[in-house]
This record gives sequence, structure tokens and C-alpha cells, in this order.
Amino acid sequence: MLGWFSSFREYGAPTFYGENRTPVILDTQIFGLFAIFVVPSIAFLIILPGVRKKRFASACSFFFSMYVGATLLGKSPLENC
Repeated sequence: MLGWFSSFREYGAPTFYGENRTPVILDTQIFGLFAIFVVPSIAFLIILPGVRKKRFASACSFFFSMYVGATLLGKSPLENC
């Protein structure tokens, strides 16, 4: 007997769908995350020689903040997979 969810299945096995091939080479979400954190980091490195006092402390705090932001944004999409 064919039921609502048993149609198009062979011997009760799940329906098999072929591989979904896409012509995309670069993942745009990963590139966007990369650009969001790399561009300000490069700009900060260009500006850093002009910082007179507390150059090391400002660099550490900036890069730590960028690391935390990238970690938080980078981990959330991957956990859903």
C-alpha cells in the first residue's frame, strides 16, 4: 500500500538525491567575515606608528577585540551544520 510518505521510495529506504553541484569556487559568507576583520586590522596597522603613548596596549586591546569578534561570528554558522 502506498502511503503519503512512502511514495517514491524503494523498499522503505529514504529518498536518495544526487549531489548538488554548484559552480561557486569561493564561499561568500566566509569571504565577508574575512574582509570584515582583515580590512580594519590592516588599517590599524597603518595607523599604529602614529600612536605615541601606549602603542603596545592599544594594539593588544584592538587585536584581542578583533579576535573575540571573529571567533564569535565564525563559530555560530559552523555549529548549525
